[in-house]
This record gives sequence, structure tokens and C-alpha cells, in this order.
Amino acid sequence: MTCIVAVFKDGIGIMGCDSQGSNSLSKNEYKHGKIVTKSIASVEGAKSILIGFCGSFRLGDLIRYSLTPPVYSGDAYEWLVTSFIPALKTMITVNGYNLKEDGCNFLIIIDNRVFEVQGDLSVIEANGGYTSVGSGTYVAMGAMFALKDTSALEMAKAGLQAAEFHAMGVGGRNYLFKVQDNKVEELKS
Repeated sequence: MTCIVAVFKDGIGIMGCDSQGSNSLSKNEYKHGKIVTKSIASVEGAKSILIGFCGSFRLGDLIRYSLTPPVYSGDAYEWLVTSFIPALKTMITVNGYNLKEDGCNFLIIIDNRVFEVQGDLSVIEANGGYTSVGSGTYVAMGAMFALKDTSALEMAKAGLQAAEFHAMGVGGRNYLFKVQDNKVEELKS
């Protein structure tokens, strides 16, 4: 259980997450966050991609250390569906990850857009430029909506803070990453 938020607004992408891992009986705070940053090859030069995962830490580890994204070209949505997801499926199979049992949901910011990859690996794009996944989703979405006229950073911070306050499975240190002009920076939370 967790909360991942992603906002893209005014040329700035912000992705944030908590650091708590939990189940119905216990919780713990972990040293590593649930956001993976990668630089991917592109026909136009290197592109930055932010991937925030919820559910299994194993999938996050595999994305962080075993996934080599294919060369990026064309439209972000089409690339995710036709190139990235097949590469992810291959990596999952090679590493023995059971997608049906262990599940996954994650958010992606790439090329000035915000996407959600659902448990069946379908890709959907956030129409309003922001979304969330994890057990704190509904609270985070409400907070971000209430602040939709503020900056991407303020929206993301409010989403995480509200989720931590109101959702049992969200807590610990928050991690925030900013992507602007294909440069990724970790922000102090």
C-alpha cells in the first residue's frame, strides 16, 4: 500500500511517493523510494523518464535494475504501448515475476505527459495532467484537484500530505522528483 502522485503542468513534471511498505497487519519505512529515474535513448537525443510504482517492491527493483527501455521515437503513448510494454513484459518473464499474482500499477512521466500503467499493463493517459495510484489515490486526487490552480509541485505535495494523513497504508518520508527540459532533479520533501 502506498501513494504515488504525478503532475505535469507549465513545462514541469513532478512525481512523488511515500516510503512506507505495509500490509493489513504491519508497516515499515524503507530507505529507497518507489520512483525510478531512467535516461532513455531517443532519435532526438536522450529522454528522461520517471516511473513510480506501487504494489510489489520486486517489480520496482526489476524496473530499476533489469529493465532496458527501448529506443524512444514518435508519440509517447504509442511508444509506451508498442515498445515499452513489450520490453517490460519480456523483462518480467525473464526474471520470473508473476504479474497475475504480484500485480503492479505505476505512473510514468515522459515527454511532458503523465500516464498510468495498470495491472494488466494497459496504458492510460491522465487527461487533466495529474493522477495517482496506490491506497492513497482517492485522497491524493481530491487534494490535487482542490489545488489545480497552483504549481505542479504544490499539487504533488498536497496529494502526498493528504494521503499520508487520511490513508492507513501511506507514510514515511516523501520523495519528490522534478523533470524539466529532460533533466531530472530530486527535490527536498
